[in-house]
Amino acid sequence: MFRSKVRNVIAEHGFDADAWMRLLDDNELEAITGIKRTANETQQSTDRKKQCQKGYTVVNIGFTGFDPVDKEDTPYVRMDPIGLQKSLENMYDKDECIITAKKIYVEISFGLENPRTVCWQTDGIWTRAAFAKKLAQEYQMMFRRKQMYHIWVAHLEQVHIFCLWYDPRKNAYCVEGDIQ
Repeated sequence: MFRSKVRNVIAEHGFDADAWMRLLDDNELEAITGIKRTANETQQSTDRKKQCQKGYTVVNIGFTGFDPVDKEDTPYVRMDPIGLQKSLENMYDKDECIITAKKIYVEISFGLENPRTVCWQTDGIWTRAAFAKKLAQEYQMMFRRKQMYHIWVAHLEQVHIFCLWYDPRKNAYCVEGDIQ
C-alpha cells in the first residue's frame, strides 16, 4: 500500500513514477514524499530486501496496478496480449525483484482441468513484469491448443491472475486466478 500511495503522489507532481520507484528504496521514498510506512510495511520491505540478497524467494506476490480510466487499483494481471500490455503499463513495482533463482517450477492450474507444471529458466532474477510476461506466454500458448490442455475457460480475455506463492511441498510457484 505504501508504494501505491508514493506512486500516486509522484505521478500527481508530474514525475515519472516508475523511474523513481526503480531508483529509490522505501526509506528514500518515505523521506522524499513524507508518506509514513506502517510498522508492518517497514518490516515487509526489510524482509523482502534480505530475502533477495540471500537468494531466498519471496512468497505471496501480487500483481496490483492502477487503472487510470476507473481511477482505482486493479489487483490482477491479465493474460491476453492486449490486457497484459495494459496491466504492465499500470502495474505497481513491476521491476521489483520477486524471485531470485535461475530455474523455477510453476504450477498452472487456473482454467485447466488438470494442473500443469512448467520449468522456466532465466539469469537468476525474476521481476514482477518478467514473471507476468512469461506466465501470459504460457497461457496464450495453451489457449491456442485448448483441447490438448483441457481448458474450461471460454476466452483468454477472462483469465486474470491475482498472485503467486511458493509451495515447498511441490517445489513450485502456484498462481491464483479468477474469471473477470
